[in-house]
Amino acid sequence: MKLKTGLVLIILSTIFYLLILLLPLFEFTITQKTVLIVILVILGELSFYIGLLFVGKIVWQKYEQKIKDMFCNLFSKN
Repeated sequence: MKLKTGLVLIILSTIFYLLILLLPLFEFTITQKTVLIVILVILGELSFYIGLLFVGKIVWQKYEQKIKDMFCNLFSKN
């Protein structure tokens, strides 16, 4: 049950971030768009990290290692 809830929250965080890409299609003012973007980013981050708490330590360690590898490869000298 915790695994499914965690995965749903992680998927939901992706949806929040994808909604940011749709905002230019609507006729909102700049202020409204700014507020909506901030709200969607906060919701995306919260749902992602809460989802990680449910999914567990193993998945978090794999995710963390991939991020470290990505940054090491990005900033390493060839």
